[in-house]
Amino acid sequence: FDSRSILSAARDGTLRRWVWGDLSSRFEDKIHTFAVGDTLPALSQKYGIKVDELVTWNGIRNAKLLYPGAKLIVKKGDPSSRTKAEIRAERSLQREQRREKRMMRLCLQSKGRKDGEKGNDDEAEDAAKILEQMLKLGLRDDPSTLANRYTGKKEKTT
Repeated sequence: FDSRSILSAARDGTLRRWVWGDLSSRFEDKIHTFAVGDTLPALSQKYGIKVDELVTWNGIRNAKLLYPGAKLIVKKGDPSSRTKAEIRAERSLQREQRREKRMMRLCLQSKGRKDGEKGNDDEAEDAAKILEQMLKLGLRDDPSTLANRYTGKKEKTT
């Protein structure tokens, strides 16, 4: 008795070999250890995948930061599930979008005030608060750019 596989014969004479094993091994990702001289296009060609897939599955933001010994997913074990890197990237994007929306709301509130409602000192103080919030949130666009992006207005080019 073979403990690793079994052979079966059908009525039409075809033989089938059935391999024993657990299902979890079927869903393991194929990993490639990045080496000196490896490039993303070469790896994608070697494994028959798109460079975009390689970048997405592994959460690569800058290919120049890849180092020898880095473990890269080159084939997903379960194509319907997301990799940890994909989940992290999605959460990071969602956080950044929430931060930007908060900042844009602040900008719109500041921009939406009518002239004469506040004096110059108050406006300067508001602008300082907005810039401080922008730095805390990691945003580098000026308030009017963010406000225009939030309202859908296009910037004038000179």
